[in-house]
Amino acid sequence: MVRWYTTLEIKSWEDLQREYEGRFALQGRRWVFRGQQDTRWELKPSLERSACDRVGLRPTAMPNIEAYLLTRFQRNLHRFQDRTPAVDDQLEWLALMQHHGAPTRLLDWTYSCYIALFFALELAPLNSTCAIWAIDQVWLFNRLKGRREARVRKAFRLDAELRVPGAAHILLNTKATTVAPLVPYYLNERLSIQQGVFLVPLNLETTFMENLRAVAKPAELRKHVLKLEIPVIRSVQYQMLVSLDRLNVHRISLFPGIDGFAQSMQLSPLWWHPDSYRA
Repeated sequence: MVRWYTTLEIKSWEDLQREYEGRFALQGRRWVFRGQQDTRWELKPSLERSACDRVGLRPTAMPNIEAYLLTRFQRNLHRFQDRTPAVDDQLEWLALMQHHGAPTRLLDWTYSCYIALFFALELAPLNSTCAIWAIDQVWLFNRLKGRREARVRKAFRLDAELRVPGAAHILLNTKATTVAPLVPYYLNERLSIQQGVFLVPLNLETTFMENLRAVAKPAELRKHVLKLEIPVIRSVQYQMLVSLDRLNVHRISLFPGIDGFAQSMQLSPLWWHPDSYRA
């Protein structure tokens, strides 16, 4: 298969800084990032992992599964909280489901390269390779805007920025094989703190990777879809996590409350070990 994304090797904090300043921080560009603990992992929303990988269903089953899960969640949310989204605000419902751990088609990304690095590196095992995926959001948005499907055009006529719930609802119910960058109008705490954005496959009958590959030809994709591979060596892991800690990127800041504080202790052996800073 023709390689349709570009792979870059990041061996140090300095390497990452050079890539960030020379590529991701350029004026007029806005990249989104996703950290993954294993570079071999494909990009897969939780609905795809749950339905296809764990249960063994074909992707064509996912639209019916999503409809069932959404209805079930909508009918039961009032038992747990007073405010509920408008019944037709499908994106906010899915975002709320995602926030509480239900499987959805939404894939979490962040506008912060450093937050993505933290999630990639935090729990990656030693002597493995983790990864940060990076996608040019401006390019992705413009590719979506240029599509000819009637429902896609209708969504942009309703709101050129795709911010109103109705525009997202229209997109979520088209079968265009592509990916849309979407953010609910009402942000939950995690989305706000983690500078979050969702990349959403619009054709739910196929995989996220197939939706992404269909956005453009491989030569164009390679310019706008990158994977930064980071070797998990003790000295590199320690250097990067210390640098992130000084930037206030850690579990306590990303997950406020007792849960984030307790989860932050997973890294305590790294800080405590007297040889942590050595290769």
